[in-house]
Amino acid sequence: MKKVIAILFIAVMTFSTAACQKTPESPIVVGKDYETMIEQAKIPNENSAETILKDAVQAPDTFVFDYSGDSLFISSNVQLNLPEVSKAPIFQAAPRDFTLEQALMLVDNLLPDTQELIQDRNELTKSELEALIIQLKQRKTLPEYSSQEDQDDIESAIQYYAELMLDAPQHVEKRPFDRTFQTQYITDGKGRTAGQYTYMEVWDTDSDIQHRLYLRNSDTLTDDIFIPDEGDGSLYLHRPTAAASFSAEGVDNIFGVYGATVIRDVSVTPEGCNLAKSPADAKQEAEGLLHSIGCDTYRLGGMMLLNNSNKDKKEATQWAYELFYFPSYEGIALAPTIDSVDEELFHAPLHYEKIKMRINDAGIQSFTWDAPYEIVSTKVEDAHLLPFEDIQDIFSKMMLVKYEPMTKLENSQDPLSIEITKAGLYYVLMPQQNDISNTLLVPVWAFYGYRSWDWIEVQGITYGLYEQPILMINAIDGSIIDLAKGY
Repeated sequence: MKKVIAILFIAVMTFSTAACQKTPESPIVVGKDYETMIEQAKIPNENSAETILKDAVQAPDTFVFDYSGDSLFISSNVQLNLPEVSKAPIFQAAPRDFTLEQALMLVDNLLPDTQELIQDRNELTKSELEALIIQLKQRKTLPEYSSQEDQDDIESAIQYYAELMLDAPQHVEKRPFDRTFQTQYITDGKGRTAGQYTYMEVWDTDSDIQHRLYLRNSDTLTDDIFIPDEGDGSLYLHRPTAAASFSAEGVDNIFGVYGATVIRDVSVTPEGCNLAKSPADAKQEAEGLLHSIGCDTYRLGGMMLLNNSNKDKKEATQWAYELFYFPSYEGIALAPTIDSVDEELFHAPLHYEKIKMRINDAGIQSFTWDAPYEIVSTKVEDAHLLPFEDIQDIFSKMMLVKYEPMTKLENSQDPLSIEITKAGLYYVLMPQQNDISNTLLVPVWAFYGYRSWDWIEVQGITYGLYEQPILMINAIDGSIIDLAKGY
């Protein structure tokens, strides 16, 4: 049972955790022909080395497009995001682990005064169980957990933790943080070691605010393993990428906050926000941390104001800013892949690097860093990109191929309107044959925006909504990229 408790604790408390043939007249191709794409990318560019990419592909300053059909309407009049670089290489990238130096930089910046390590967590304290129950009760009020099945599951978990509180200890054993990685061995249920990973866990539970930093590197398994446990059995999920998370839970709990307003201009504080800190202040604080941990090349991919209002509360009492950052390579940023409301269409890949922070007037309240990557080689030094005129032609055809069938669905009665709000040149991660250790960074034209069918109001609650990836076009061969599959 202690193992079950530890697994449940980690699950609740931790925050985490290609090329296709160019056929615009046909449905979107799902396939991979990397060698052909690489050869096409190696076609010599006629422009001089001094020519910036914008001029080389003859891209306009703004992307203008309008389409009106019987049940589909598309509009765009946005400035193209074009990095001021002269070339767009293709890189080979691979997941990397956190070094001890990086892990300690996170500790020293996120927990400068609370450096104690808790080891061998087999049971939760009364205060921790109480915090979990509060979080579960908050979760129960959120619309995304409104189904009867979710409500029953949450209520069962609340009862389970309430029973554990009866015999739970008041404190856990701690010792001074020794500033090293610990090693966790993965067993197969018969005492045999099947794999291992290194991790670092730092806590402070001596105040009203509980600070926790948990960082783990990739494990040495090659696949998931079945672990028998008390006769029922459980599954250990193989993690080929590293992840780190930090939270400051307590009086000013931000667990129950969710989208209120998308922030597109950090110089403007949204109406109704009761934070003294402005969006620009939050951005400066976030990027100050990124600088301190050696992540100056990361770029803001999305920002939102969050609060804890719900259908039973007329006025929010807790607020925070949420910021997503993505790495850039040679001046070109990784395309933002923030999970959308439509998981089947736009669900971000599991192994896609991003950093997320939540910040309020008290400072950084949460921080997650998922799936860090590194460049291991350059496949093409100066990739040959299609003229933007070709990209625009592909866009006009494939938008109809992709979205017109949706308007003919049996349950669709209202017309579908799509507004493009952001477009530009980015990188995407494209794993080869599902091998994330052999991944390509490929330049794409990414078009983001909003669809009228995306839900932004449920049970009387209006939600903010990040810009959705509407269409991704390979800048080299014009194929369509499916972010959910990674190619």
